[in-house]
Amino acid sequence: MRVLKKVSSEQEKKNEWAKYWIEEGFKGLEKMLESTAGKYCYGDQVTMADCVLVPQVCIYIIPINSITPFNNIFFCRSITQLDSALI
Repeated sequence: MRVLKKVSSEQEKKNEWAKYWIEEGFKGLEKMLESTAGKYCYGDQVTMADCVLVPQVCIYIIPINSITPFNNIFFCRSITQLDSALI
């Protein structure tokens, strides 16, 4: 949040900045998931990667961005899947 305050005081510019950097991270993660993903990021067990990815996905899709270009991320990420796996 501190960084976004420095980026701009305009919400639209903050959203553009956040979208750009999240997409950059997703592009790299998408490549890695091609070889590691199962039900979750690394196989069929929840790891820290899954725990930190869920908030990023939520932040990304709140302003109605399409997750479609990131099929592996979308396939592995479901808050309900993660919740049930942690219980």
